Amino acid sequence: MMTKLPPLILSWLKHRKIENKRKMLHETLFNCYLAITCEFEIEENDYKNIHKNEKTVIPKELLEYFAVHTIGTARGILFCKTESTPYNNIIIPPLNVSEMIKDDMVI
Repeated sequence: MMTKLPPLILSWLKHRKIENKRKMLHETLFNCYLAITCEFEIEENDYKNIHKNEKTVIPKELLEYFAVHTIGTARGILFCKTESTPYNNIIIPPLNVSEMIKDDMVI
């Protein structure tokens, strides 16, 4: 004969199960990665403006633009590839690319 558990115990067990799932998801998250490559085309006239004296100087603002669009693409890929899985709730947090990119890039 099976005894019925009090609602408080059932609630606690349910909470533990959810917390264990979150912990597993959190631990799994650190074993996963997403690697993408985005390519951007620069028109010839624009390239001439940034290429002078055998050097190409990509302005900080343009680098930020590339970074913002690459991060947005990564968010979209992550969302699509994890659809209908427990990982679909994972988000890439907002990133301030202005803080990450300090100066123009000289190539």
